[in-house]
Order: sequence, then structure tokens, then C-alpha cells
Amino acid sequence: MNSIRTINELLVRPLSVADRWCVHSYYTVSPYAPDGSGRVLMAGGNLETQTGEVLIVSSGGRVLDRFGRAALHSGYFHTGYWQTWSPDGKYVYYQSGSLDKPLIVRRELASGEELVMEGDMGAEMRQG
Repeated sequence: MNSIRTINELLVRPLSVADRWCVHSYYTVSPYAPDGSGRVLMAGGNLETQTGEVLIVSSGGRVLDRFGRAALHSGYFHTGYWQTWSPDGKYVYYQSGSLDKPLIVRRELASGEELVMEGDMGAEMRQG
């Protein structure tokens, strides 16, 4: 079976995750994995508990991985956690910490290992 997806398969379509308000960071080029697997990267927030997490979802809508649980904040509904793929699809970068002390996390998907560094993924966008 050909692992390359056609543009028709990748068109915008609704994907729902139970009990989550899902958003993708539209500042990223695409929420689709760059390796052609059809995986979709998004953030999912639970409005009842006011917490969210980064989600990797299959093209059919099944949650494949979830990580980075954090409190929701006002910016969440605009960008999620600024989640974005590495160019090879082996890592995901996302914003963690707090609005006062932001952190950038790089998660290796194969091992789940995370590297945390000080920084704000959205600072440049907010400054214009």
C-alpha cells in the first residue's frame, strides 16, 4: 500500500476526540505529520477540568498518543500549546510552563523522552 497521501485525503475535515475541545496551532504549516503517515497533531482541552494536552490522532480520529498535560489558559483557544512537528516527524515541540514562565518542550515520539528548555514559542508572533 502506498504510504503517500493524496491532497484529497488531507483536506480539512472534522476530527473529534471525546471530552476534548481540540485546536491546532494554525501558525504551523500543517497539523499533518510530515512523514505522510496521516497523523494529525492537535491540542485537546477538557473544559470541565480546565486542563489540556497535546494529542496525536490518526487520520481516522483515534488518539495515538497524548502528553504535556497542563492547565488551560486564555491563549489555548487560539493556538493550543503551539504544538508543531519536527521536519522528520520524529519529534513534537510544544509550549509548557505558565504564561509568566514559559517553557519549550521537545518530545521524542519513539521513546517519550522530553527535553525542556526556557523559552516562549509564541513570543515572536505576539510581538508582530
